[in-house]
Amino acid sequence: MTRDEVIEAVFRGDSLKGVDLSGTNLSGADLSGADLMCADLREANLSGADFTEVFLFGADLSGAELTKAHMSRADVFGAIYDDSTRFPDDFNPESHGMVKV
Repeated sequence: MTRDEVIEAVFRGDSLKGVDLSGTNLSGADLSGADLMCADLREANLSGADFTEVFLFGADLSGAELTKAHMSRADVFGAIYDDSTRFPDDFNPESHGMVKV
């Protein structure tokens, strides 16, 4: 499997602490309830992913594609992002306690 392939994944409630998912295409993945603390999600395609009740403290979202992701109920406090991270139009990372690097 290459990093460009779409992974139709369900990680509902799974622990993915510290997992390297950098560059992975997880567009549309069901991550609801997953623990992604300190996960490496740099440059990952997470467009349309379900982040309902996901825990992302310390996760690196630098350069991640999050447009159309369902993030309204995600716990992103302490997650890292940069100028190249793409969020849904209605999502403000600063108001959710994310850390810009």
